[in-house]
Amino acid sequence: MRLTHIATAIIMCCALEYSSAGTVTLSDGTFNDTAWDVVTNPAVYGYSTATQFPLGGSPGMFREIRTVSTATNGFQVYDVTGWHFNTAQVYDPADGEILSLDYSEDALFIQGTQRLYGRIAIRQDGFLYRSKAEYLSGFSDSQWRHFELTGLTASDFEVFFNGIFLPTGNPDFSETGSPIEFGVYRELFDGSNARDIRMGLDNWQVVLTTTGIPEPTSVVLAATGALLALRRRS
Repeated sequence: MRLTHIATAIIMCCALEYSSAGTVTLSDGTFNDTAWDVVTNPAVYGYSTATQFPLGGSPGMFREIRTVSTATNGFQVYDVTGWHFNTAQVYDPADGEILSLDYSEDALFIQGTQRLYGRIAIRQDGFLYRSKAEYLSGFSDSQWRHFELTGLTASDFEVFFNGIFLPTGNPDFSETGSPIEFGVYRELFDGSNARDIRMGLDNWQVVLTTTGIPEPTSVVLAATGALLALRRRS
């Protein structure tokens, strides 16, 4: 076999080795206020706020999320949604396509009614996405409880556009996709008593299964070393 053929085979092996699936973990159990951003929609009907709470978490600090409806139509309370994004840990799919993700959090009911539920939130290119699957629905436990959603792909999310959710609008998890912020989605939905809800969030975690794109220098160094070894032998 010619030297060039052998070198090509070695480079391909290096690339295959580095492109195997890997994992990236984004997590927060401290919740510094500067690390999170909040978007309320529609803001005209209410608001969502959050703050770092110093003790009482699972364990230590946690994030207290408050969702409030301020406008009513008779006895009907308008829906208010709060999108909370971790802006300190942004993932760029250029570092490896996202094949799937696992989400988990610990939640605590603090005050209000049971008319609130949660989903995973994503922000990409200015668009807001939420997971189609929900959790926390009817949750009213004053003790910390663990929730998780696993094996989600881009098609398991829907985009918020012109006031509605479009199930066919999905985030771009491919290598050409823009950087992604992950977080939590909380919705206070209509009902005569659902006006002010406070929830605790702790041990927030997103685990991404990716294609594990290598650092270019790693491949170059591996290939260069292989070529030098072959030249010495020849």
